[in-house]
Amino acid sequence: MKTLTFILCLAVATTLLSCKKKSSKNKNELIVAIQSEPATLDPRFTTGAVGMRLANLMFSSFVKVGKNLEIAGDAAESWSYKDKVYTFLLRPGLRFSDGSPVTPDDIHFTFKQYQAETSPFKAALKSIKKVIANYRNEEEKKQIQVQFYLDNFTAPLLSDLYPIKILPKKLVTQHGKDFNKILVGSGSFKLVKQTASEIVLDAIKDHPWETPKIDRVTFKIIRDDNTLYLKTLKGAIDLSQAQIPLNKVKSLESKSDFKVHKSSGLSMTYLIFNLKDDALKKLSTRQAFAHAINRQEIIDYKFDGLASPATSILPPESSFHPKSLSTPEFSIDKAQELVKKYQLTGQPFILKTSNSPETVETAKVIANQLRKAGLEVKVQSFEWGTYYKDVKSGNFQIALMRWVGTLDPDIYRTAFHSSQFPPGRNRGYYKNPQVDQMLEEGVSIEDLAKRIKHYEKVQKIIMQDLPTLPLWYRTQVSVTHQRVQNYDPHINGDYSPLTQLSLSEVNAK
Repeated sequence: MKTLTFILCLAVATTLLSCKKKSSKNKNELIVAIQSEPATLDPRFTTGAVGMRLANLMFSSFVKVGKNLEIAGDAAESWSYKDKVYTFLLRPGLRFSDGSPVTPDDIHFTFKQYQAETSPFKAALKSIKKVIANYRNEEEKKQIQVQFYLDNFTAPLLSDLYPIKILPKKLVTQHGKDFNKILVGSGSFKLVKQTASEIVLDAIKDHPWETPKIDRVTFKIIRDDNTLYLKTLKGAIDLSQAQIPLNKVKSLESKSDFKVHKSSGLSMTYLIFNLKDDALKKLSTRQAFAHAINRQEIIDYKFDGLASPATSILPPESSFHPKSLSTPEFSIDKAQELVKKYQLTGQPFILKTSNSPETVETAKVIANQLRKAGLEVKVQSFEWGTYYKDVKSGNFQIALMRWVGTLDPDIYRTAFHSSQFPPGRNRGYYKNPQVDQMLEEGVSIEDLAKRIKHYEKVQKIIMQDLPTLPLWYRTQVSVTHQRVQNYDPHINGDYSPLTQLSLSEVNAK
């Protein structure tokens, strides 16, 4: 009897301990799903969308992109331009997450880092010939003034400053390559832990201008679409921003525990062709691909209509998006005619993708459409890190990619100028001297109307040359659990809303 009583007591105690363990989780912790681990979170080197969005939480820029794509202040409270000089006033009392103040020396160091030959952002800053940073009052040392002296007026400079994060000189110098393990910045969150399965950030509760309402955000890396969907259903995920497979959206809309947010987004899916390839360097081959793909069919049946046909890297909401621009029409007859005329039947092509199930399925649908035109296309999928490394180095024939968060038409210089061959972002090795010249001229055009017309011509030429094939603009779909309050997604898809949202006690995990 005593033994039985002991066993029962032990069982009760174990149950109580188990319950206690489950309830000990921070109720003010937001769980966010992401589908891939960023190659790095070091803002000097991260160029992937997820990595840059996470870096934006930990580091501040001079300016940021507002909800409606306007340029807004971040670390800078104001700025002005006159006689080829931009002058910025930074917010008083700017500090890093370790409590140390941001100094003029940190600003000088930051721009040396980003203008270095190894920086993927150096081309965007090449117009800055000198940076001068000092305190407005040397005795008080509360506010820093920064001046950029330019060679010439550069229209996209404010947009180009967005990825430039203020760095702590002492810590970067001290830790070298290991700085990516501590990541001390002046943003509204600080790094707590990073593993292959999650990234944990804590809020800076005394942040001078953007104090989060939550205490912690944990980004769970869930690579499998079905696992992500099931975890969302079980309430283990609070927020999934542009991660839920589009064919699962209707299912979640029907459940009262969740809210589905739909809005225009800046994500453009496209095929990129490697023009070093003997077959793909011929325009006729690329035209055959363009005519063979039925975008609308994929949008309607694969994505439940949650996308729209794309014609440009720039989204339709941009004033630089040419309304008259159109992709080659879907015509299986024209595609077959080109395949036959240029003897492409049976010639093997490899379409590379990441191993995201939705992406792989989409690639297979595209490959099947291409086969109907006589193009022999095989899909190869890889883990994100391997895939992205291959694309960045130009190690592919055809790749299925996305442009994310594109705002200024100068993105065309980044993507298509011949000076941007890998390790730059002209990864398909496209070269057109006329386009090079126009892209160089475009950055110096001050008049907005003239600049719009100029880039309309650029986009039309590139569409004719087809170094890439725009496919569709993906509708931005975010899913939140009912306990998430005041979530207001931004059109550029960044994580800025995480600083404003709050969590209720409803079903707190």
